[in-house]
Amino acid sequence: MTDALKIATEDLYQTFSKYHLPSSMSGCPCCVSETDVSTLHSKPLRLLSGEDISRYAWKAMTTWGSVDDFRYYLPRLLKLASTGGWDIDNSVILGKLSYGNWKSWAISEQENISNFLKSWWEYEIIFIPYFNPDLLLDLLVHINDLELMLGCWKLESDSLGFRNFIDLVEDNYWDINQENRKFKILTRPQLNLFLEWINSNSTLLEKAFFEFEKTNVALSTRISNCLDMIDSKI
Repeated sequence: MTDALKIATEDLYQTFSKYHLPSSMSGCPCCVSETDVSTLHSKPLRLLSGEDISRYAWKAMTTWGSVDDFRYYLPRLLKLASTGGWDIDNSVILGKLSYGNWKSWAISEQENISNFLKSWWEYEIIFIPYFNPDLLLDLLVHINDLELMLGCWKLESDSLGFRNFIDLVEDNYWDINQENRKFKILTRPQLNLFLEWINSNSTLLEKAFFEFEKTNVALSTRISNCLDMIDSKI
């Protein structure tokens, strides 16, 4: 975890500390058992594991608890999501933010959530060794600034960010260029911005190809494939 993400996480805990552990939460009796409730109340907030809180993450606000209850648990939910602390798809917790209409909350809460999501993206794209297009799209819904997100992407040839850039082009360039499948939620201006950013960094791919041509044949081959895709616009 980066220092920025650590700070953003602690800011979340501080900002949402005004919400307290609910003594009881209404829940659908068909969906929420007494065991579920006791598990959720078994530990202090910061010590709840992914297993402890995952069922609540699925049920929050729809069939279990209120928006204020969700705000109490939100720092832990986002911490676990950003650090891979559970097996739940990140779209679940990010979807709950939308369901809870977080952009209508207090300004300080909105600002801290926005800062956390940006820090999460920066950590993800620089330090996690694979590109996750679903997370990019899920976070973009809330950050709503593709230019900022692309600006966080570090592309030094010896970095994981550069390897993620190769993943992006190799696995997703066709989708972005053809406005198909995964990237269909992007607007035309966003698609154009994404393509322009990729194309503008093709020179970095060319430089890296010669850098790795003799020392890492597998990587240089992937880079060459990416350059072919960009040159042919497919």
